[in-house]
Parts: sequence; C-alpha cells; structure tokens
Amino acid sequence: VAFNAVSKFPGDYNGGDPLAASTPDKVREHVRQMVLAIAGEPEAQTAARAWFTKQENMIYCAELAHVSTSAGLLVPINRAGLVDSGLVDEATYTRFVDVLAAHDRGEATPLTDLNDNHLAKFVDVTAAPADLKPLPSYGDAGEATRLAFRPLTMVEIVEGFLKTHIPRNDPRMVGEALAPLQAAVLQAMKPGLFEAMGMDDPLYQSMVDEARGRIESLQEDLNDPALDPARQTELEAEAADWRRRLGEAEAQLDAVRTRRQGVEQLFAAFVQTIGKQYEDYAAFRQALAPLLATARTLAGPRDDSGAGFFVPPSALHLVAQANCDGDDRCGGLIGLDYVGHGVHLSMVRLNDVPPPPPPAPVVTIYEAVPRPAADLNGDGTFDSRDDESVVLSNDGDAPADLGGWTLADRVKVRFTFPEGVIMQPGTTVGVYGGGAPVGAFNYAAGALGLNDTGDTLTLFDAEGNAVDRLEWGPVAEGESVYFVGGP
Repeated sequence: VAFNAVSKFPGDYNGGDPLAASTPDKVREHVRQMVLAIAGEPEAQTAARAWFTKQENMIYCAELAHVSTSAGLLVPINRAGLVDSGLVDEATYTRFVDVLAAHDRGEATPLTDLNDNHLAKFVDVTAAPADLKPLPSYGDAGEATRLAFRPLTMVEIVEGFLKTHIPRNDPRMVGEALAPLQAAVLQAMKPGLFEAMGMDDPLYQSMVDEARGRIESLQEDLNDPALDPARQTELEAEAADWRRRLGEAEAQLDAVRTRRQGVEQLFAAFVQTIGKQYEDYAAFRQALAPLLATARTLAGPRDDSGAGFFVPPSALHLVAQANCDGDDRCGGLIGLDYVGHGVHLSMVRLNDVPPPPPPAPVVTIYEAVPRPAADLNGDGTFDSRDDESVVLSNDGDAPADLGGWTLADRVKVRFTFPEGVIMQPGTTVGVYGGGAPVGAFNYAAGALGLNDTGDTLTLFDAEGNAVDRLEWGPVAEGESVYFVGGP
C-alpha cells in the first residue's frame, strides 16, 4: 500500500528501465525513502517524493510486487527494522506508525491520498510485531544476499518462456520436432525483445526529440519580456535539466546502435540453433550453452543501476514450478505454490458503507488546441492565435461558480473568468485566444499563448487552489490535446 502510494510508473517503460531495487541494500534505501515520503519532516518528505519521480527510481507494475515483497522480508515495519537499523530516526518512525494506525481507523492519510487504487483504504497496514526480524536472520549467512525473488536477465526470461510454453524436453510432447515452432516463436518475439532490452532506436530518438522540443518551448517562455526574475530562474534551471537529458538521450541512442549490431548477429545464431533438431534434448542444450553464455554477457546487468535486470510476472511462475535447476526458491528468499489468486480476506477490512457524498461539481480541462488549423471561435475569421482554444467540462452533478477562476501556463495567468459564470453539470465552457467567440459560454482571453512545442496549463479556483492540469509536448497543426486528471 505504501509503495503504491509514493512510487511512480515510468510512462515510457520499455524494459530498458533499470531495476533500482536490485540488491538488499537498495531495497532498504527504497524503504527509507518510502517512510520519509509518507511521514518525514516537510523538507525530507518533499525530497523523498521527488526521489521516486526520478527515472532511475520509477517502479513498473511487476517491479512493485518485487519491491514490496522484498521490503517486507528484509525490513520489518517495527522499531528494530526502521530505527535500530539506522534507516530513519525515532520521530519519523513514530509519525509513520501513527499514519498506519490512522489508516486502520479508516481516516484519510497519505497512504490513500497519494494512492491511485481506491481500494487501498480497505487493506490492513498494521505494523509488524516488535520481535519480528528480517527473514535472512533466521537462516544461514547466504540468505543475506537474496531478495524475495531473484531478478532475471532477458535471456533467462526467454529461456523460461520456451521451457514453459513449448517444452521440447517434456516426454508428453513431441520432443525435437518442436524445434521449428520454438524458432518461429522466438523470431516473432524479436521486436518486443529488442524493445524490452532497451535497444529500440525509435524510443531513444523520441527521447531526443522530446528534449529538443522542451528546450525550444522553455526558451520561448524565457524570451517573454514580462517574465519575473524568480520565474526566470526556475525556467533556466528546468532548461538546464532538459539539456542534460538531451545529452544523455543522444549518448544512449549512440550506445544502442553500437550494441544492437552484435545482438542482431547473436539473435540470428539463436534462431538457427533453436530451429535445428538434435539427437536428444541434452545435445540441444550442449549446442545452446555457448550462445547462452554470450547472451548473458550482452543482455545481463550492464552496471550498478540495475539496467538489464527484470522481475516479470513470469518469474513467479518459474519459482512456483521450481524450474530452476534444483533450487526450489530459484535464488530468492521464498518459494511459491499455486493456490489461487487475489487478496486473502484476512488482509482486508470491511467498512460500513458510507453515505453518498453531496452533489458537487467536477471541473476539468477537457481539451486544448495549441496549434489551430480552423476558425474554432466561430467568428468567421481564422487566426492562429485568436483560435487557440481551451475547453472546460463539468462532469460533476452540481453547478460550478467559475467567477474568479483562472487559467495559467508556466509563465503567467492567461485568463480570469468574470463573476457570475455558472457552469451547469454536463456542460462545457470555451476560452479562446481572442476574436469574437460565438456562443453564450465562450470567452476571449486576449492571448492564451499556448506553445505548440509543449506547455503546461493549470486551472485554479477563486482561492488559488489547483483544480486540474494539462501538459503536452510538441503537437501537430489542428491536433487536440485531451487529459482529465487532478493537479
């Protein structure tokens, strides 16, 4: 529950993302950052939440199960696990335990406020018993280097897939006659495998293009003569960060193109070897062994960041099947058996059904057109600035008083709604760059200044609270940007 609340999913996940929690020490650091993000002092809390937004610390779906399970086994949520170990101080631990207790009483806490899963409020998060120790301390010394589940390389994932789904060594199957099928399936998997190994040229090219577009957009904002010094400093720092990202993306693109040449040759050798029928399975494995050794070098972990390590859902199947050369835990701390699915009833809390909330408006930024290609405001004249548009939508079940609400980009407020604008449920309101918009609920801003190379637009209520936010990168002429979400 806690990791799901504070972690961020890599939006451009391609499998090349690093497995940040690839060692016990790194899992412990994840726990420390999680506790601080939930219950740290304001400055520490802000820093910890920002830590989870960094690309190298983002957590994809199967990795969340890996991190949470490993953390639960390595760092008990008690004083010994958090304070005596030196991860956090006593005050932070006390606040964290208080948050857990408040959550179990059904109160709103960061565990639910930051959580996209609305069912999180039903999960019991009681702290561990005071005498519970890390699982490795109950075993031999070798356990201390293990995680809940051993991370896999892409080679091991593919090997496990073929063993499980097309088992040419299964006496119930047709043996070596399966060779052409295995080879055909492997060949069909090639595009996805190369993407998952971070060898996808278009991906890194898109990262380069995005960084260049962001830099160009920020430079446009910096050229605004009305820009105040504080905002200028922020934008300059953001531009510097995007220039850093551009350099990294260009370096990654060059590295990918270099590595891909060797991997292409090795992949072709794999397909040829797997597609050949041998005297028996032992002979096949003998022929495959040198290719596997080379592949583990190319596709395995490339550095200390965890890049090249994965914990896909299939890893759990390999453990449950004990398909790991005699190790019933496949190099992890725990073994698995197939018993069902879902969350056990003992782990959830059944609350009384709360009364329905009173009717309320839900105003969102429904659409923006930063680069219009037609007369959107309906005044009979096309103008690329006047016809820039933003559409708000009230998806709630009560009217919204928009008087004093504002639309602002990263530079300044672009439009303020006049008093008396009441937006009924199920209706929309349009704001245009200028001209003479047609319709009772359409307004001219004078200048929206929507950047077609990328921008951020935020809707604030009359008290200055962020109600909704829309962010986009480079857009084509006439392209609409849609997003409904919170600030």
